[in-house]
Amino acid sequence: MVKKLLTTLLAVLFSALPMYADYFQVDELLFSTLTDKKASVVSYNGTPENINIPTSVIYNGVAYDVISIGKSAFEGCKSLRSIKIPHCITSIGDKAFAFCESLTNITIPNSVTEIGNNAFFYCFALTDVVLPKRLSVISDYMFGNCKSLVNITIPNSVTEIGKWAFFYCEQLSSIVIPGNVTTIGDNAFLFCESLTTVSMWHSVTTIGDGAFQGCAALKNIEIPNSVTTIGNDAFYLCQQLTDITIPNSVTFLGGNCFPTSLNRVFILCNTPPTTEIDEWYFKYRTVTLYVPHSTRRAYQKRYGNLGFKQITELD
Repeated sequence: MVKKLLTTLLAVLFSALPMYADYFQVDELLFSTLTDKKASVVSYNGTPENINIPTSVIYNGVAYDVISIGKSAFEGCKSLRSIKIPHCITSIGDKAFAFCESLTNITIPNSVTEIGNNAFFYCFALTDVVLPKRLSVISDYMFGNCKSLVNITIPNSVTEIGKWAFFYCEQLSSIVIPGNVTTIGDNAFLFCESLTTVSMWHSVTTIGDGAFQGCAALKNIEIPNSVTTIGNDAFYLCQQLTDITIPNSVTFLGGNCFPTSLNRVFILCNTPPTTEIDEWYFKYRTVTLYVPHSTRRAYQKRYGNLGFKQITELD
């Protein structure tokens, strides 16, 4: 019985492995073979500063098309300053360039459709990035802690901004979230302290927990009339915000989703959104809540214990 079970487990294990994968080096790059005469960049040798990834390589007399940059391929390559990626590359793996502290310049071709989690995590020197036009997801932690990132262009193909995608991008001053994005993930722009302008199209339905928490320079935010959920701490510690308007599409307001700097809150929903805001959250502040005509009683019933100075109906 034990022998049979062991045999079964080994069969399952080996069935999950690739049929073959040879590793070989060309110049300073290490490759692995894939199926159908394809290859992936998997690592590097030495201390390269500038890299041009080839479109194809020769191994044992056979030409292999290079189609991907693998997981952690250049992770921790502190000498790397720039890299040129050819138009044959379709994917960049998790942590591919994480901790490349000297990387300042990278061009990602439009052939790339997938970029993994943490791909550029802790790339301190990276300043400008134009993402490929066929990318659908900005993955979790993709540009986390890229402290020098000033400009990022998000293509219209993107539908989701992942968790922690741009957290601690301290120099990022503006962001345009294009018209197909539906979800801004938890802590996506956490402590982007220079962020002053956020443009959101009417496609966004979810602003995740802590999405803009600690964006200390953000003075205005226009939440589109497509958003249904604003998560916990979404705008907490955005201390330049004094007014905020919640559109009538919103059905849920998370706990501590507002900063403590507010003077006025406009909620345009005819039915008060469900909320997890702490009881008496506004007690020691002079915040006025403005609500639609003939809804004051409903808001007083649901929000009366939040500590608003007064609840006033709009004309």
